[in-house]
Amino acid sequence: MKVHVSDTSDAVAQLIEQSESYLMEAGVPFAAVHAAILSLEEMVVNILKHGKLGDRSLDIEVALQLDAGCLMIDISDDGQPFDPTVAMPPDHIDAPLEDRPIGGLGIHLVKTLNDELIYRRSDGRNHLRMVKRLPEAGLTTASPPCPDSPPS
Repeated sequence: MKVHVSDTSDAVAQLIEQSESYLMEAGVPFAAVHAAILSLEEMVVNILKHGKLGDRSLDIEVALQLDAGCLMIDISDDGQPFDPTVAMPPDHIDAPLEDRPIGGLGIHLVKTLNDELIYRRSDGRNHLRMVKRLPEAGLTTASPPCPDSPPS
């Protein structure tokens, strides 16, 4: 499934609805769907909030793919360079809830919910692949590795 996302809040809601429907119809387990939707929404909203360069609109492409027991979500955008794979967890992660500031946990959440995050910057675009390995009924051996590089 491939979707072009415009930089409006309606577009994010439509993306989430389409993605959830696609994953549920494909029989992806609910926990994996939940993790994927949270991760997808967090990353796209971050791109829209922090990725703009001046007043021009962002070009965001999202692709969801199921392959070899893996769910891969590829996000490509032409915003400011940003590699979420090197973002450090916030300093306040272990602080009591009442002492934590609001926000700042999104990328940490995405890293926790996914098995892999793979980033590259090419041709003026950020490319992020989020990988979630899917449990297979009756699987007794390790599943094959997921494809590891985001598409061009």
